[in-house]
Amino acid sequence: MNNSFDIVKKQLGKKTISPCEIVSSCPFGFPDVIKSLPSSNNLSIKTIFWLTCPYLRKKLAYLEEKGFIREFSAFLKENKQELKKYSNKYRKIRNKILKDNNLIDNIPKNIVEAGIAGVSEDIYAKCLHAHIAYYLLDKDYFPGKFIEKKVGDLFCNGNPPVCSKFVGVKNA
Repeated sequence: MNNSFDIVKKQLGKKTISPCEIVSSCPFGFPDVIKSLPSSNNLSIKTIFWLTCPYLRKKLAYLEEKGFIREFSAFLKENKQELKKYSNKYRKIRNKILKDNNLIDNIPKNIVEAGIAGVSEDIYAKCLHAHIAYYLLDKDYFPGKFIEKKVGDLFCNGNPPVCSKFVGVKNA
């Protein structure tokens, strides 16, 4: 079987990926969320958790295409006080990663202060993928629950699962 990072590359359609750590896997054992790890070559870390699951990425892209971002933004605006708790938690996680890698002083203030999906203000929705990635790691993240209601199943139920096509496939 391919190693998990080869599968992540195939899931994302990339030949290479920045340093990362697999932090969540689907019920079929395939990676579904990665955590970006900063390096002196990769200081773009507004978004730390990336969704890799092709099944969910496709469903979320469809919702974004159909304008669900407007509905999601309105939901975030209505719940901005409760959202602050999660945004602050996300910032702390990102900034701890930066500090642990001695990079916090090299990062622009707008990145250090950015919320989920790199937004400058928590009430603006930018990327459903980033919110679902965070939700897969923290099931109490209520915006993720809101998106899940719209998406339906968070995991493919195919036999075989969608990612099985990446097993045994050599990287190009």
